[in-house]
Amino acid sequence: IYKKWSTRTRRPLVNFDTCIKCTQCWLQCPDECFEVTPEGTYEVVYEACIGCSICADVCPVPDCIVMVNELGFANNDNLYGMYASDPDGYRALLTQHGIPLHPELIEKARKTPAVHTQPTAVVGGEE
Repeated sequence: IYKKWSTRTRRPLVNFDTCIKCTQCWLQCPDECFEVTPEGTYEVVYEACIGCSICADVCPVPDCIVMVNELGFANNDNLYGMYASDPDGYRALLTQHGIPLHPELIEKARKTPAVHTQPTAVVGGEE
């Protein structure tokens, strides 16, 4: 099996705090490597990402998706889990990679309704 990410030199980092859920990254990604989070933002599935930077180019929010050096990461773990469990640690990761946090954009992002939601499992059977 060919691993797309094995030749990637840059990877996208998403600032989940400033994502306005516009879906542009999700729609434009040629590798379909974005998945919806419980909040309706989009996380990168790094196993599928080739690092083309289209997502960063189409994102209308300044520094919401930024391409960073691949060598700064030891694995392809999805990073939304880190954000969900340790938001301050995730913000520190963004800062470590030189990404401005833009606190002035956070309130607008929080007020923006999600276009997509995660599918929910139906529990039980027919009545």
